[in-house]
Amino acid sequence: MKKIRLAFLHEYLPFGGVEQHILQLCRHLDRSRFSITLLLSRLGGPMMPLFEELGIPIEIFPVAPVPGPSNLPASLALIERLKEFSC
Repeated sequence: MKKIRLAFLHEYLPFGGVEQHILQLCRHLDRSRFSITLLLSRLGGPMMPLFEELGIPIEIFPVAPVPGPSNLPASLALIERLKEFSC
């Protein structure tokens, strides 16, 4: 059976409700059925070690929250990466 690929797209990993939710999904989804990747716009946050302990791949795409020409390379790279998760 082919694994279902999941990408969680988030800014970074502070202690918060959304981050807790993603962490619980990563802990409880069946890894034999799901391949999980965490895509962040910046590295860091106090919850990062918890994801690393689970062996969740983390990729950084430094897309700034304000649109502009400096965002273009990172935005295009993120779009290309997200295409890999589509059916």
